[in-house]
Amino acid sequence: DVVKALGGSKAQKSSEISLQAPAIAENGAVVPLVIESKLPGTRLIAIVSENNPHALSAAFHFPDGTEPYVMTRVKIAETSKVIALVQTDAGFFYTDQLIKVTLGGCGG
Repeated sequence: DVVKALGGSKAQKSSEISLQAPAIAENGAVVPLVIESKLPGTRLIAIVSENNPHALSAAFHFPDGTEPYVMTRVKIAETSKVIALVQTDAGFFYTDQLIKVTLGGCGG
């Protein structure tokens, strides 16, 4: 649904996207993430958490010539798959990781 909301139709998995995140988050309110895309023509990196009340946590737009790298912290409501979604000139790509949350971040 997030891919469709961003103007795409589907996304395919890519090993050219790096997602660094803890396997277990002690506090879901502040989960550190580092995302880097090696895909040419990267225009957008979005962070999606499947089990959050609003799946799209953040979206970062990159002008031409900018290094597609994001270091941030997000809230994750409960144990969930976190997806790094990348839009390029060739379409949408993603990688994902399961993050176990011991203390909820979205009101929990």
